Amino acid sequence: MSESNLARQCFCEADIGGNKAFILAQRARSFFGIPIEAKDVKWWDSGDASIVVSCVDTLATRRQIAAGRKDRYYLDLGNSDNAGQVVLGGHGLPNLFEVYPHLKRARDPKDIPSCSMAESLARQDLFINPTLAALGGHLIWRLMRSGGLNHHGYVVNLSAGLVLPLVIQPK
Repeated sequence: MSESNLARQCFCEADIGGNKAFILAQRARSFFGIPIEAKDVKWWDSGDASIVVSCVDTLATRRQIAAGRKDRYYLDLGNSDNAGQVVLGGHGLPNLFEVYPHLKRARDPKDIPSCSMAESLARQDLFINPTLAALGGHLIWRLMRSGGLNHHGYVVNLSAGLVLPLVIQPK
């Protein structure tokens, strides 16, 4: 966790240098009593995980995760400056690349470093990350609580004030 995450994500100075997954898992246990465990492993080593959550910066890594095991859920959260998507795939649900097939061959944009809060906020809306995180958390919560979903993601555009569900299509 770096300083650039402070303004755009729900972290504080005491979190700098920590592992985001461990910090967030601890919060879920402490605040909500959710029995969640974070592991400091690469996604391909997470053999017993039932849900893999991806908030990575590259399409190449997203492609590798999506190509992995289909017997677990894969929650992908991705965004641009003020828009993004949340897609829960696996167990028969389409993943990010099945919902957006053009991304299979798309290239990553040139990486622009965002080392400081000021640089980060100049590139990205203050609330896009927490909006997507809340929606992703809601999907997992609904799945755990009710055992099923009527939608498996969201398309978000904060500038237009839109949050649209990705409805599960009947087979």
